[in-house]
Order: sequence, then structure tokens, then C-alpha cells
Amino acid sequence: MPRRSKLDILMRPVVPLIGGVVLLLVGAGVLLFFSSDNNDARSIAKRTADAFKQRLGFTPSVSVNGLTVIEQTLPILELASVQENIFREYKWQHTFLGSAKTLVLRGEFIVKAGFDLKEEFVLNIDDVQVAPNTSAKKRVTMRLPEAKILSLEMKNYSVVTDESGWWNKITLEDRTNAVNAMQQEARTSAEQAGIRTKAMAMLQQQIQNILKDKNAPEAQFIVMTSRK
Repeated sequence: MPRRSKLDILMRPVVPLIGGVVLLLVGAGVLLFFSSDNNDARSIAKRTADAFKQRLGFTPSVSVNGLTVIEQTLPILELASVQENIFREYKWQHTFLGSAKTLVLRGEFIVKAGFDLKEEFVLNIDDVQVAPNTSAKKRVTMRLPEAKILSLEMKNYSVVTDESGWWNKITLEDRTNAVNAMQQEARTSAEQAGIRTKAMAMLQQQIQNILKDKNAPEAQFIVMTSRK
């Protein structure tokens, strides 16, 4: 058996120790490299989620690179972003054996459009490398549900014309049906005027303002169509 020098004997327990220290330092460097950018994304996520809660009254689900870091919370059930007044005049007439009855109603309605917060709101913050050997950039996307009409309130209404025929009298059911029909026309009028589109645009602008204030990139929006 060859004899070992004193240097070999002294270095034998030191070499594994040095190797362990080197691996530890390399591992710490790699961890710091990967965690620093992730912490930056998490910081953006935390600041943005706090701003959502403060300004909009709810917190969306927030993910960083596919990992959910903040769960959606719902202190309120609905978010109304647009409110409009709608004025409608409704005319109904019925003729029986030459005898006509006529109802003309005029109503004022308050229509609110916005979002059902029981549906999913998801903010994604991802690191995207646009070209090789370049640093990753933040990409922000947000999934939103469709805007909807949340409520239609009849503020007041008046009867413009209430005329019965000789043998074709207006009934309570006729008046009730006329009011209901006028309400439906008000809802349809609000839809055709684009109140849901306005609600969506308003929310998206609020979200972009929040992201800008928190030094985050502008969001790309994905509107999830509700299943009928």
C-alpha cells in the first residue's frame, strides 16, 4: 500500500468541506437570482391586489407565473360601474268588436350595469422572455366576466292616457301588463344604448389606472363569455 504524505492526510477532511461550501454558495446565488425577480412580481401582485380592494371593494385572484399567490375575496356581491336614467313612453291598445281601449304610460327608470362578483376575476403576472439572451419582461393579463344589467328600478311613472271602450273596459291586469311591458322596453333600450359596453370600458380603465399607479405594465383583457 503506498504511503500517504502528511499533506494528503491533512487535506482529506478539508476537501469535502470546501466542496460543500462552494455548493452552498452557488445554491444561494441561484436562489437569489430566481427569487429576486419573483419577489418583484409578487410585490407588484400584492400592491395591485391591495389597490383593487381599496378602490373597487374586492380582491381578484392573482397569480405570478402560473402560481396563485392571492385568492379572490368578495366583501360585496356586485360591482355597479355605470348608472343611467332611462325615460320610456309605452302605448298599448286593444280592440274588440269595434270597441277600443288604450293605455299610454310614461316612466323614468334607474338602470345599473356592472359585474357579478361571484364570477371569476383573475389577474395574471408572468415573466416573458421576448428574445434569447434578454431579460424577462412582465406581462399582465386579466380575465373578466361579461358586464350585465344588475338592476332596473322604476323611479316613477304616470298615466298619460287611460281610455276604455264602450264594452271593452281596461282591467287591472291590463294596467299591470302595461307597466311590466314598459319596464322590459326600458331594459331593452338600455341594452341597445350600450350600457354593458360602458360598464366594461369603465372597469377596464379603472384597472389600468391601478396598474399604472403600482408601476405595473398595462393589462391585456380576456372577457369570458357566460354560458347560457
